[in-house]
Amino acid sequence: MTETRTDKKWLDNFALELRLHNVSGQDVGDALAHVESYCADSGETPVEAFGDPVEYAQRLELRPEESEGDLHRRLRYALPSLAGVIGLFVFLPAIRAAYRGGPVTINIWQIGFILLLAAIIIAAIANLGILVRNKWVLIAFAVAGPLCGVGFAISGTTAAGSPALVLPALPVVIAAAVVLVAAALWGHLRDRNEDRDPIIRPTDTSTTTAKNHRWSRILQILPHWLLVLAAAGTALFQYFLVT
Repeated sequence: MTETRTDKKWLDNFALELRLHNVSGQDVGDALAHVESYCADSGETPVEAFGDPVEYAQRLELRPEESEGDLHRRLRYALPSLAGVIGLFVFLPAIRAAYRGGPVTINIWQIGFILLLAAIIIAAIANLGILVRNKWVLIAFAVAGPLCGVGFAISGTTAAGSPALVLPALPVVIAAAVVLVAAALWGHLRDRNEDRDPIIRPTDTSTTTAKNHRWSRILQILPHWLLVLAAAGTALFQYFLVT
């Protein structure tokens, strides 16, 4: 089978649909190998031979029954990210206030944007299948998160009325930094200690499998520390602005 861009997209969508239904990496690899082998022998493309990848994946008897525990597991996976995002939102105004020598103030609008972002993260995790199948829904969620950050920043400087919270800046900076690092470490250790289930084709060698496993580890663990890096970069930037 000479793989074209269209064929690769079909195979990716097929594998993704199986993964969304908790099919094991070994079974996904076997299913992909079957499609590739059949198309190589018949000369057909995957769409000609098997039709729509999502419908074909749903016809296969590979899908475990989705249980309520699957949703709970996904929501638990969201907790480190949720804690990290909230920690970053609190850290940013706190570090700015600490450098200026005043208290950190958080108004009701900013609290509302934090709660809205938390709801967006939880909704995204709970509806992961809808997000990955519909690019416009994915784009909407991807845009909504940064917009909450923009709204949080703008409301901190323009919102009228008394602040809902007035706190000493330094303790808030320390607390937010602890939350950021703890959330990153939580996600890092959880993913490092978890048994991985990579997609393995029957033709994959042990060297190929090990290499793919290393890259999947790096790509899975790195995002946990991005919020910490963002906080450190912002703190350094604010320091140079003040000094």
